[in-house]
Amino acid sequence: MRIDVRRSTEIKHTTYGILYPVLFFLAVTGCSQESGKGIFEVRIKDHEEAIGYFSKVNIVVETIRLSPKVGFRFWRLGWLTLNPSLDQLDLTQFVNNSRVAVFRGEVDSGSFEAFDLKIRSVRGILREGSREVPISNKVIPVALSFPINPGELTLVIIDLSVMDMSDHPPATYELQLAGYEVYRNGKLVDKIPPG
Repeated sequence: MRIDVRRSTEIKHTTYGILYPVLFFLAVTGCSQESGKGIFEVRIKDHEEAIGYFSKVNIVVETIRLSPKVGFRFWRLGWLTLNPSLDQLDLTQFVNNSRVAVFRGEVDSGSFEAFDLKIRSVRGILREGSREVPISNKVIPVALSFPINPGELTLVIIDLSVMDMSDHPPATYELQLAGYEVYRNGKLVDKIPPG
């Protein structure tokens, strides 16, 4: 059996000729994201369900977390934790179109794929009888894709809802995520539920 050495070197040159431009393209696209900081703001409002039963619904916000879209930037794996500027609020004060900002600050620009509003505690006081009742926290991380661009404002409005679950004993009331809205520089870009 005879091996043609010239043909083997031609294959190497062709392989390297294709491989180098592909690796260069991947490196440039993976590292070429604009750097800088953007303004990120989170507001909370209540989607009126069972909130009318309460004179107060006190919520203590522990943290706000964002999950970066990793792609080729594997070193960004994990959650970005933001400390709320307002960590305690009465949800009965922010029904329907009334909102409260729980975070506003500069954040490194990038693309994100998930949002988590970590709530430490929820306590409710009923209007009738003025007694405190347990409200189970059912707010969990949500898949939410959005970019934070340098020098731009990204606003996420979280719509929480206190639900009456008394028809499903032993549950009484639950705090749930009813939806969200995402604005970029004042323009609505995403909304769940749509409408």
